[in-house]
Order: sequence, then structure tokens, then C-alpha cells
Amino acid sequence: MTFFDLRPLLINCRKVGPAMPSINMWARNIFPALKMLAVMLSAGFLLTACKTTEIAQPEPTAIGGQVVLGVASIDIINDYVAPSAKPYVDHLYAPSPAQQLSNWAGSILTPVDNRGNLLMTINRAALIEEKIAGGEGISSLFKNEQARLVRVELEGIFSFGHPDGNRSATLTVVARYESSIPQDSTPAEADTIRMNIIAEGIARFDQEFRKQLGSVTTDNWPFLDG
Repeated sequence: MTFFDLRPLLINCRKVGPAMPSINMWARNIFPALKMLAVMLSAGFLLTACKTTEIAQPEPTAIGGQVVLGVASIDIINDYVAPSAKPYVDHLYAPSPAQQLSNWAGSILTPVDNRGNLLMTINRAALIEEKIAGGEGISSLFKNEQARLVRVELEGIFSFGHPDGNRSATLTVVARYESSIPQDSTPAEADTIRMNIIAEGIARFDQEFRKQLGSVTTDNWPFLDG
């Protein structure tokens, strides 16, 4: 029986076979790729999570129906004078907050008696707009930040009088509401937001007026509730 020595063949096979990369070389190749992947994932998350910073808007307050009053007439006096200077912007809008408040009174307050009077005096109907300081850092580049804060401030005095029994009642109604304008709003969108703020302020004024009127009504006057 003839035996063959296979050791030279095995040695040659090891020499000509593909060289296996070292652990250090593999690590040098894979770590930069992993770092790049991490950067890409972080940027994607930043764009998704920080794309907008929206302020949740509440549901608009509803204005109630007609308020029937035990007077024969209603007079409305506007004592508010717009400053016409920053941060006030109410003089730039028509109808102004004062005019809209007057319109509210004319459409909601209903006199039904043959005597008595209500004098409504508008003391304040301001629309104020101020800048909001922007954020800092890279995340602020991806945010739709709130750039301006707009606030409406309303105040009116209601003086009721009736000759029967010299009845009288006085209410001081104050309401305010504020919201913000996003940085990327168009001029038309910003104006719509301002008008919505005024409308919400008047709706809250309406709400407060009804509350106070109910608290001073005695013997079905000045509010005629049926």
C-alpha cells in the first residue's frame, strides 16, 4: 500500500486562500458608517419632532341670544381713545374693537319697556401686539415659532335706570383674550388671527355681561327672563 504525504498541499492551500481581515480593520471600516447612520437618524427625528410648535387653540366661545331688558332705550358712548402707537394696533383695523363691541350691544341688547334707559359706556377696547422672543439652538431652525402675541382688552360700564321706584343697577364688565401668531403666517393669515382674537374677546365679554346681569336682576328687572 502506498501512502502520500498531503502536508505540502495543505500548506499551499493556506497560502493561496483569501486573507481574512483583522478585527481592527473591520472596526475601522464599520464605525464611520455607524456614526453617519446615527447622524442621519438624529436629523430625521429632529425634523419630525421639531418641525412645528403649534399653540392649541380653544373652541370659540359662543355668543348668546337676545337679552331682553326692562328699559325703553339704550345709549352707547365710546369713551375709549386709541393710542395709535405701538404696541397698540386697534387703530389699524376696521371695524375696530370698539366698533365691534358697539355692534354687539346693538344686536344683542333689546329694550322692551316704555320707560327706563340703559347707558353703555365703552371705557377700553384695545388690541395690543408684542413680539415674542425667539428660541436658540439648532432646534429653533426647524420650528414654526410663535412670533407675536396679540391681546384684546375690553371694558364697559352699564348703567340701568327706571322711574318706577327709582330703580337702578350698574355693571362693570371686563374681558380679555390673547393668542399668538406663528412666525410663518402670511399677512392675510395674521389678520385673520387678529380678527378671531377680537371676536373671541367680545364673546367672552358677552359671557361676563350675562353672568353679572343675572346677579343684579331683582323682581325680573333689569333683565326680563320671561
